Amino acid sequence: VRACVCVPARAHLNPTCSGFDFVKHDTCGTDCGIHDGCIQNATRRMRNGLNATRRPIVYYLDSGNPSSPQRVFNPHNRHVQDKECLVKVATSPSELVWVWADDDVHMFKSWFDIKDTWHSTLTNVHNQIRVAPYQTCGRFNMPDMLTVGQGGQAWGQYRAQMFWFAVLGAPLILGADIRTFSSQALALVTAPEVLAINHDSDCVQASLSHNWDASEVWIKPLHNGDFAAVVVNKGPLPLNSTVFFSHVSQSKTRGRCLGLVLSGVFSKNACP
Repeated sequence: VRACVCVPARAHLNPTCSGFDFVKHDTCGTDCGIHDGCIQNATRRMRNGLNATRRPIVYYLDSGNPSSPQRVFNPHNRHVQDKECLVKVATSPSELVWVWADDDVHMFKSWFDIKDTWHSTLTNVHNQIRVAPYQTCGRFNMPDMLTVGQGGQAWGQYRAQMFWFAVLGAPLILGADIRTFSSQALALVTAPEVLAINHDSDCVQASLSHNWDASEVWIKPLHNGDFAAVVVNKGPLPLNSTVFFSHVSQSKTRGRCLGLVLSGVFSKNACP
């Protein structure tokens, strides 16, 4: 797979990415913003240019986080001084990438850059809450790259991240050097049952079904009628969590458990 990094958004784009399989469109600077339609128009010009190559190219939009809502909703930008935030960060629903991108891109990042910390993982995953209806096959929400294997988190936290990304149906792009991957990390990112959930043909994004105390339950409906569940304990103490699939559907349903992440310990055997 070959990647192509393209030019700033305000340029008159005639992409020469033929021969490439993947384009990440990541604008730089503050000369092109979201409020005047510049980034939206640049995205469509890039899409048209890629289509003109007449080859299948995955188009990933990460244009300086224009897709990101404000961390605190502040539509009038009171006391905001950072120019990039003023120009690129959405302040109205129509400026959110999952609203305006439509069929322009194959995948889009919907929050700020992820870092190899547990807090950053939680923040990026939680930003996917309530945007599930905007994901369809060929148009995926992207919580950013996986940080599995970078070394900044405990293994239980990396497992939680991998399982979250799997049920979200998010594109799985590794941000670590696979040449230095441990056997543990390699087994995690290549686990067949996990990848099968991620690749489910319905492309439905999981929803946060329950969130109480330190535990979360995320559920994803699958093409074959099953439901996949991820149960995460974010706290240091053991917790009991029960998943009732009858809460998801009134008909008889089947659940498939990827595994449980409990107090940082993964146990496939914990699945019923």
